Amino acid sequence: MESIRTEVDTNMSDGKLNMKGLMDSSPRLNSVVDEVLRLTTNSFSVRTILEDTQLAGKTFRKGNNIMMSFRPLHQKDDVFGPSVTTFDPDRFAKNPTLRRISSFKPFGGGSTWCPGRIAARRETLAFVALTLYRCELSLVKNMDGSEPCFPRLEVAKPCLVIYAGYSIALATREVPLIISGHPPSPSSLFPQLGSNDFAAAPPAIITGGDYNDEAFQELYQA
Repeated sequence: MESIRTEVDTNMSDGKLNMKGLMDSSPRLNSVVDEVLRLTTNSFSVRTILEDTQLAGKTFRKGNNIMMSFRPLHQKDDVFGPSVTTFDPDRFAKNPTLRRISSFKPFGGGSTWCPGRIAARRETLAFVALTLYRCELSLVKNMDGSEPCFPRLEVAKPCLVIYAGYSIALATREVPLIISGHPPSPSSLFPQLGSNDFAAAPPAIITGGDYNDEAFQELYQA
């Protein structure tokens, strides 16, 4: 986490978050985002069979639909290596070409390639950066005091979203709050901290992704 926080701090200047630098010059942060997508995405595509087709000894009839899960692509050890089932925060940093191969499709592909993928990535990077810049994070223990187990991913049934199951405690860092402009307000983003924690924090801007109309439009450009 500290190496990612270093990348975030490098892209902070005068209370502004440099989104271009965050996307182009933060290899560890981007690698972690891609690795999380690789391990947790269980999305699928549906296509209509245009002609009777024989494949692996089975007949797929014209007019029927076929559903294809992308998760098996993300679990190919001949592509991602023998540690394919484990989380490697540096996997995509060590081999950036993995982002462009046909076996990595966290947002689908073809005619149904998610049109919001760029906005989703920018929002994810901005949220992680803001949270790490402003807060210290720790996992909340279970009611009995035991450490939480990593949530199990549903892999038997394809789905359209990514689920998580952790509770995270936030504590403020000694830095200015880096949110300004339109809602959501700082207190709504970090309700655990209380409104008084933000009283002395000067306003600041996420460049290229601020909550004002002009930057909001830029945030959602492909």
